[in-house]
Amino acid sequence: MQIPFAVNALGAAHTVPGIANGVLHLDAPTLAGMWQCNITRWDDPAIAALNPELTLPPVAIKQVARADRATATWLLTAFLDASQVGWALGVSKAVAWPPCVHRVKGVQEVLDYLNSTEYAAGMVQYVLAENQQTPYATILNKAGKWILPSQADFQNAASVTQFPSSTLSGDWIKVILGNSMDDHAYPLSGLEFIIVNQNSKPMGFPEGRLLRDLSFNMLTPGFQDILRKYRYAQIPLALRSLYSESNLMMVAANDNDTGLDANGNPLPVGGVPATASAGTSAFKWWMGLIIALVVATALLAVGAFLFLSHRRRKQRAAAQVKDDTAGHAGNGLLNGSQSLQNGTGSSGRTQKGTVGSLESAELISDQADKKDDTPSTQELVLSGPNSVNSGSGSSQSLPRAPSRGTHGTGTPGTATRSAGKENSLMGIQDLLRHRSEVGLEALELGPLVGRGSFGRVYKGRWRAGTVAVKIINHDKHVGNNFDALRESVLCSNIQHPNVVMTYKVHTVTRGQTEAVHNSVGLAHYSSASGSNSPAVVLTLPSADGERVLSDQLLETWMLLEFCDQGNLESAAREARFKNDFASIYLCLMDIASGMDYLHSLGVLHGDVKGANVLLKTTAPTAYDPRGFVCKMADFGLSRVLESDATHVSTFTYGTAAYMAPELLQKGKMTRAADVYSFSMIMVELFTCKRLFEGLAQQQIMYQVFSGQKPPLNREGMPKAYEELIEECWHDDPDARPTFAAILLRLREMYSQERQRLFSLSQANGAVAS
Repeated sequence: MQIPFAVNALGAAHTVPGIANGVLHLDAPTLAGMWQCNITRWDDPAIAALNPELTLPPVAIKQVARADRATATWLLTAFLDASQVGWALGVSKAVAWPPCVHRVKGVQEVLDYLNSTEYAAGMVQYVLAENQQTPYATILNKAGKWILPSQADFQNAASVTQFPSSTLSGDWIKVILGNSMDDHAYPLSGLEFIIVNQNSKPMGFPEGRLLRDLSFNMLTPGFQDILRKYRYAQIPLALRSLYSESNLMMVAANDNDTGLDANGNPLPVGGVPATASAGTSAFKWWMGLIIALVVATALLAVGAFLFLSHRRRKQRAAAQVKDDTAGHAGNGLLNGSQSLQNGTGSSGRTQKGTVGSLESAELISDQADKKDDTPSTQELVLSGPNSVNSGSGSSQSLPRAPSRGTHGTGTPGTATRSAGKENSLMGIQDLLRHRSEVGLEALELGPLVGRGSFGRVYKGRWRAGTVAVKIINHDKHVGNNFDALRESVLCSNIQHPNVVMTYKVHTVTRGQTEAVHNSVGLAHYSSASGSNSPAVVLTLPSADGERVLSDQLLETWMLLEFCDQGNLESAAREARFKNDFASIYLCLMDIASGMDYLHSLGVLHGDVKGANVLLKTTAPTAYDPRGFVCKMADFGLSRVLESDATHVSTFTYGTAAYMAPELLQKGKMTRAADVYSFSMIMVELFTCKRLFEGLAQQQIMYQVFSGQKPPLNREGMPKAYEELIEECWHDDPDARPTFAAILLRLREMYSQERQRLFSLSQANGAVAS
């Protein structure tokens, strides 16, 4: 049974400096020439003819493609073969690429090559290129229109596409959405499938039933919404009716229902189960009447409850607005007294560590996501000119999200929250103006070292020191979305030996872009987000209309501590820690220490993974001979809890393989979700392999959503290490340990490992003597 569950669009990604996303034009003949090595330079006449307005660089194209079997390869080869452009490599998931094409195994390896290589070209899933902000080309479709995958209307294209009528059909391989003549059809697109055996009884009970439910639930609106949040295109509505074919899948009803005959062979598949006639139905008319009455009564009760609850909320909101307007005038955002000083939080409780400042603006970022209407999802927000501070003692506390009723127990209110948002907006205006006035004196920009969903990272020198320069693009952060600002605001308030330090933040507005880029030798970069980009204005709705930030943001430049040994994920892939448990424990202790500090401040990282753990050279010591230290980085998805909150509801997700199931299923970000992600790093350090290796992104999402863990060969794994993994990825978030407890466990493991190594060296010395 082939169950279509998502649309896979392929992007022609490139890394030509100065050519922004969607500006380069490519068609079937040029793509065929590039991947058959007939077109080997970016200024080739065939490419130049499609792009007369561009000055193409006279350099070689560095093509990259998958060496293993991949859907992306099949989509590309099928498109080029159907286009009749002299494609000679055939249609397959794996082809024999010519010598000019660099071959790698795995989609992440393709992205890594693109992110680290200029003038490269590769075919990757559109959603991955979009998440990495890797530019991709506009493609000519069959209707003669230039189109990006982000502009495609797959629902409309599907309306003129013939689909097989059943998941049991063998004709699904013939379906290519890109063959549509619709103006909005994207040629490099197709369907993604789950393929299961119709007779799943041999799987046993309840495994077969679980497989059926999970497979067909991929067609439900709930799971389709999750795909959309990951920027995957949903399947056409016409295909969602295939959910009804779940009854065609044979599953065991109990432990004895094996689906096997006496010789152990599968029984014949029966097809559609027979249905009882109307005269012999066991379901009586009076049963339906009773069910209808019960349902109607329940609906009336629910309606009455909702009406009364709404009226009570309005009454409390009116009372809270009256209280707020009667009382307080807050300090401005740039008042240096608004900070956490050596650990007195907004609840008056002592917290660990200190919170630094940036240009005297000491604050924690706003939460722009939707939140549950419960007190457990309150989050610290940016303070505005009229915000109210609460706290005890001589230290001012960080501002809290406005709420009705008693602070910490009331439900967030609409009216007060709107006022708080307006105040936050005014504070952001002040902050950004202040940042834009502080220049980037003495900054020398060096080579590009990385690219991701945030923008780009360069190596640089600033005031005689080496720094990492992170340039966050804001072109796509429009509306009341503050994700683009959250990381820079948050990082400026965090100081810990196991967290990357932020030295300086500079906001580049539209009028400053050219001058800033020229001052650091980055003139070519302005075309990637210059005058052709839409005006970017952060807005917030308010009672008297829409407030608009006067500064139009283009970029935020962050000068960060430079970590010269790469990241932990790459080190694990290189097997640097293979069977070296002393180093593994030390790395995990670094991470746990940094995360314990963040959690003590109420900061949820939201994207804990090896790629966000950077390594910086240090002097080896007797206790720590590694010669480097691990530091947490990348707070673009982080959130900040109120002191009495338990979680934040969010609809922005990190890397699926590291995500806790409850985060993907419910959008529930907690401290326990970070702990779950930590267990995945433990698995990576032990196996030296990628999580869910060999699976596509959609398959990984499916595994995580259904609560599946990555395969783990435990041979040679210390018992204590195994037990800690099991506790950290426990299905019940409340059963997972805190990072403080994890740190104590790891220190004990490291102590025992050092003792083991010492005893071993003593024994080897005695033998040698």
